[in-house]
Amino acid sequence: MSKNSSSANSPKSELYSAARLDFYSFFQLMFPIIHGNSRFDEAPYLEMISAILQSLSQSPGRNQIINLPPRHLKSFIASVCYPAWILGKYPRTKFMIACHTMGLCTELVNNLRRLMKSETYQAIFTTRIGSKDTEGEFKTTVGGGVLAVSFESAPTGRGCDYLVIDDPMKATEITPEALAQCETFFRDALLSRLDDPGSGHILVVMQRLKPDDLAGRLIAAGGFELLSLPLLATEREELSFKPAFGSSRTFVREAGQCLNPARFSVKTIEKLKEQMSDEAFAAQYQQSPLVAGGGMVKVEDIRTFEGKPWLDGVVIQSWDTAVSPDKKACFSVCLTWMMKGKEFYLMDVFRERMTADVLPDKAVELARRHSAKKILVEEADVGYAVIVALKNANLNVGPVAKPQKSKVSRLDECIGAFQQKMVSIQCNATWFKDYMDELLAFPNGRFSDQVDATTQFLNWALPIALGEKKDPTVRTVPYITRGVPGPGRMVWRIGRGVVRDGAPHNLRPKGPRFPRGYR
Repeated sequence: MSKNSSSANSPKSELYSAARLDFYSFFQLMFPIIHGNSRFDEAPYLEMISAILQSLSQSPGRNQIINLPPRHLKSFIASVCYPAWILGKYPRTKFMIACHTMGLCTELVNNLRRLMKSETYQAIFTTRIGSKDTEGEFKTTVGGGVLAVSFESAPTGRGCDYLVIDDPMKATEITPEALAQCETFFRDALLSRLDDPGSGHILVVMQRLKPDDLAGRLIAAGGFELLSLPLLATEREELSFKPAFGSSRTFVREAGQCLNPARFSVKTIEKLKEQMSDEAFAAQYQQSPLVAGGGMVKVEDIRTFEGKPWLDGVVIQSWDTAVSPDKKACFSVCLTWMMKGKEFYLMDVFRERMTADVLPDKAVELARRHSAKKILVEEADVGYAVIVALKNANLNVGPVAKPQKSKVSRLDECIGAFQQKMVSIQCNATWFKDYMDELLAFPNGRFSDQVDATTQFLNWALPIALGEKKDPTVRTVPYITRGVPGPGRMVWRIGRGVVRDGAPHNLRPKGPRFPRGYR
């Protein structure tokens, strides 16, 4: 075998051949050139984005929006590697890359230049940078190239085949005026830069900032395909894509699963939630910017009351348990509800971070304090210890099987209770604001423990209230429990009220519980 033949069939040669045909293979080879010794963590979402970008070049006139959280390689893959790969295959192509500042855009172009001048790139492609090679622009030897522009100054007299917009606004400089100016600049100064709008492409890669940021406005206007990937999946995701090699694949994430666990551990995410506001985390990391009334439960769905509903209802408690006192951990939550027919009154919220050895005793204490007729506790983790403690205290505990559906699906099943004004919240309580903030932000807020306890209660209570099932351990109608001697006359306890012997009332019990001598 000749030396040239052996070289052509070497493993490195095969990698280079694959990189010419498959953008994801190219992306992996380019990673160490810019990131040095940093570890490349293969993640399914990167392969999916690579497949989408590769198909973009094969679809004339198609425009794409990609929303990704910070630190997920969105700029490197879309604004650095992708232009380099396209220029390698089609060296006459012209790119315009626009960012919120010229400094950021210049950095991207410099990284792109480093790739194209690297030994690895030049072993893959024959495209070379020509004599026009300045900090913010370079051209290939056959007339293609890359131009850096910013949202600070309009480009004039220059055209492109690909318009790449990478984070058009700073996260720290968001005002209604700035949002409007960003869209105006895009439509007036950038949109006209495409040499052939019928075959050119617009690629927008950014983290979300506000509901009416540039991505939000372009999505509302139409004409763009959208890929939006939150850091944490809010429900099960199944996204199909077609890689360059092989058959179609499906990117699957379960609710709560992280986009890239190798880069973002549970501790890292909890630290982010602790440091950021609900609004910032929901927008930048979950790609779901919050608006007033923009969650699943709307402000207008909430009915409130002051004081306490001293009704003849049944007190039910619902627990969502956690096991760490650390300030970054989730809370343990106990919601105390008054259930009266088809009405549910939230009377008290207990929400603290507690250790597993203290939590069971606290559950017993709260159940006795509120005279709870039933306590709902999920059969998971420390919940088992709470269930045992409540049973040992002769309290009516209702073990709840660990849910199989997502948090979003569980709220969706009982959201009608809010919409039909069956749920009332005590508005003068100290816990009211925290509870409302979490409820209205769900599923994009930092915490969901109070929402979880709410859905657990409502999904248990609604079938009983609507007569679809019965719980023999809980009576939802008042009855006489015992008699108490009073001054001159007997006093009977009926539900949460009292009736003196001979006094008029509308709670006359029937059946075997009618007390002897009662009139």
